[in-house]
Amino acid sequence: AVRHKLAGALKSREPSDATAPGLVSPWRSVFDQRAWDKLVATALAPRLERILVGLDAGPGAQGRGQFDRLRWVLMWSHCVPTRALCALLSKHFFPKLLRALYAWLRANPDFGEVAEWYEGWKACFGEDLEAQDVVRDSFNDCLVMMNAAVSGDDISLYDPSRAEEEARRKEAARGTGTARSTEFDATLKDLVESFGIESGFEFLPKVGRFNKSLQVYSFGGVSITLDNRRQAIEALLEGKWGPVSLERLRQLAEARQRAAA
Repeated sequence: AVRHKLAGALKSREPSDATAPGLVSPWRSVFDQRAWDKLVATALAPRLERILVGLDAGPGAQGRGQFDRLRWVLMWSHCVPTRALCALLSKHFFPKLLRALYAWLRANPDFGEVAEWYEGWKACFGEDLEAQDVVRDSFNDCLVMMNAAVSGDDISLYDPSRAEEEARRKEAARGTGTARSTEFDATLKDLVESFGIESGFEFLPKVGRFNKSLQVYSFGGVSITLDNRRQAIEALLEGKWGPVSLERLRQLAEARQRAAA
């Protein structure tokens, strides 16, 4: 019940609400690490990810409020596990930062403006985050590229697309291409539970009820099973079990709700 209420509170507040992290972070000590990671993965991380995806790192970022968008994400650092926050930044922020810098340096910019832009982004990070490998290394890569441009060197050697391609090859070789970028351990049950909170439908196990050795749950009165291995949801419809999407499940629950009214 506490987890449901806290997840609802996280989803109801804008990530830019500066008071929200202070209200949420004290609850971290109440949950074990696995439970907290799941809560953040389903209720908070996707919203932070959307902010980073929509962020524009190019020249003039400060004037367009883009520094603030990054700060909205970073102010949750006491709530989001560091490894997960760094994974989000590694995937959705630093690649676009390096691409923006590379394109700018190729256009013969005012290096004073470039330095101000660099310092502005760097200043968004506190000491703890700045000490993380991905943060430190990415800003160092920016400096190396900037120094090369000032020296008149061929900066095509520092084209970030090369590093991105190499990283993709290494990831594919390790067989981790489908891993969650945020490194959270969110199960299908967690995702359905989060969807239930968003949709306003109760999601509870039906004690003693199983189908094909899978626990039967009630989602807004609709009987469902969750196969985490196959990432499949099945619902009991007119006496038969069949696959459903989350959207279809919501429609079924709404229909059940209307019928009961």
